[in-house]
Amino acid sequence: MLRDTYQSQLILIHFGSKYSTYLTSSNKKLRNILSHTLVIIIFALLGILVFLLAAYLGILLAKLNQQKKHSSHIEELMEAANLEQEEFYLESLSIIAKATLQDQCETSEACIRIKKILEFFPEIESSPGLEPIQTMYKDLENFAYLDERNELAKQEKFKQDNQRFKVEEKYEKDFKAALKILLDLIKTKH
Repeated sequence: MLRDTYQSQLILIHFGSKYSTYLTSSNKKLRNILSHTLVIIIFALLGILVFLLAAYLGILLAKLNQQKKHSSHIEELMEAANLEQEEFYLESLSIIAKATLQDQCETSEACIRIKKILEFFPEIESSPGLEPIQTMYKDLENFAYLDERNELAKQEKFKQDNQRFKVEEKYEKDFKAALKILLDLIKTKH
């Protein structure tokens, strides 16, 4: 009987080791399957992440292109407005100069207006032959104008008017010659 018990134990051990080998082998296969599945899942997640980042980058690039188009459109509008303003100022210079040459505008008033407009055109303002406009303006710039002139007492207005007339007499010939040069410059600018 002892022998039978020993034999049954041996069978159990033998069967147990086969079973344990089977379990170990099965665990390895299971681990391999799980590790392959995990790798596939990780790559799938990374692929999704790359796709999402690429889509986000595409959206950002589209917005950037839209902003570039918008800013270039605004620049075009500003350039058109600047050209329109430049044309308006050149036309104003032309009208004032012609009116002054035809004695329809006082030379002192014309000088002040022309000098202020010429500040927008430094390339014209510094042209040779226009110096009388600059020098006459320097003699006139301290006189009261507009509201400031209206607030002056009558005697002070009369005094300033007499001084202004003297300045006009002093520069009239040279100023009108400068206006002719200015009109020629305006024609070349158009």
